[in-house]
Amino acid sequence: MRISIIGNFNGSHALSKGYTLLELAVVMVLIGIFLGFSVPKLRQNLFSSDLKSSVRILKGQIEQLRTDAVRRHEDLALTIDIDSNSYRVVPSRTKDPEQKEVTPIQLPSGVDITRVDSAERKVTVGSTKIIFSRKGYVSESLIHLTDRSATAYTILIRPFLPKVRIEKLSAR
Repeated sequence: MRISIIGNFNGSHALSKGYTLLELAVVMVLIGIFLGFSVPKLRQNLFSSDLKSSVRILKGQIEQLRTDAVRRHEDLALTIDIDSNSYRVVPSRTKDPEQKEVTPIQLPSGVDITRVDSAERKVTVGSTKIIFSRKGYVSESLIHLTDRSATAYTILIRPFLPKVRIEKLSAR
């Protein structure tokens, strides 16, 4: 009985079936470089996600508030309560005495409003209002937020510009 072997086993084909040590080393170095860049970013995103999302949500709320004030032809106020780390949107002057109370929006645990600065005053305790005019302007204001890791963001509201600016402050 004769057995037929299919394929070429002259030696050169058998050596090309695996990877060389140099190829494996290059792949390991590339994986190390990618991990070196991605792990710090991943760690930063995991630990400060509550603060970042709170800042983004508040920024969107402020931009929407300015638009709503112009669209509704009504002065609106962003009432910020520093002691309870919450804010709410209310008409600046209530015309209807039976108008229902607006539920405040609570910031996540670990995210704190530390200070609200305006041209008139700096508030570190209690509550303050930022009035959005029906004509589209607001007094310049800064809202400072921090978290447990001492990461801080400042939301800058400018009088005549529709976009709200966010600045990240370095950790203490």
